[in-house]
Amino acid sequence: MKMKKYIVVGLLMMSFIITPVFVSAQTPQSDQIATLIRLLQSLVQLLQQQLLTLRMQNPVAQTLSPQQRADILRNLSNITVLSPNGGEEWARGANLPIRWNMPGNSRVDVMLKFQSCGNDDPCSPTQGETVARNVSGGSYNWIVGNVLPGGTEWDSNTVAMTGNYKIQICLTGTQTCDFSDFLFRIVMPATDVIYPLPTQDITVLSPNGGETFKIGNQIGLAYDIRNIPSVDTLSIQLKKMSGSSSTQIIADTPSNSFRETYWWTIPAAFPIGNDYKITIYAKDSTGKIVAQDSSDASFTIGH
Repeated sequence: MKMKKYIVVGLLMMSFIITPVFVSAQTPQSDQIATLIRLLQSLVQLLQQQLLTLRMQNPVAQTLSPQQRADILRNLSNITVLSPNGGEEWARGANLPIRWNMPGNSRVDVMLKFQSCGNDDPCSPTQGETVARNVSGGSYNWIVGNVLPGGTEWDSNTVAMTGNYKIQICLTGTQTCDFSDFLFRIVMPATDVIYPLPTQDITVLSPNGGETFKIGNQIGLAYDIRNIPSVDTLSIQLKKMSGSSSTQIIADTPSNSFRETYWWTIPAAFPIGNDYKITIYAKDSTGKIVAQDSSDASFTIGH
């Protein structure tokens, strides 16, 4: 704002100087021109002095080079993992803080990276599983071994096995990341308590009883599956509970082919009735049913 003020004042001074010269005579005399040049030179020197003074008072206002701007941006987004940073042995199930350092209070994503080799081997950590998303404050209290559901490396289980790991912390939405410098270990607790894997479960959400659908309609068969490995087979069956008790397999596919909702169009020649239920079940590689659920009550298919 100060610099703009000086420029405006300078322009006003120039207008007051130049206007009388050209009003007094259509063709300025040589002495008038010489006087005008001296005044303009003095004005330019005054403005240069004011600009230098402002720069000395406020060095940040000086123009930054591209390298300086890049260094500032890099420093603002720099992340350093503090712990676990290598050599620790953390018992699975313990409540311990993952800590990091970065300027400001930006949000980060925390990943757990399994590494089968040692510190001196050339292998890289795996893709890993997510511990937490969009957190801030430089610390996250972690129940050691817990990861968010929906991962791919451990068949959707949400408890890490014992072994060598690194923590990776990334600025949310970017590739700006840092790893633990060395490996740390997740170990069993000293009491040798074995934590069971989460229960495999399926819950039918819709149709769950009382609904009415028409021939030709597309309906969403909604469900919730938990801790079902992707190698298992997930099947949806539609069954008429009375009469011939006919059963139709709507879908029979690996469990990761569809999740939460499967869309099905009722065929034109489909038998009508008010006693239909759906059953969803999962089978492991040996054909054993590991989880299943059915509609709580019957629903109707009609014209």
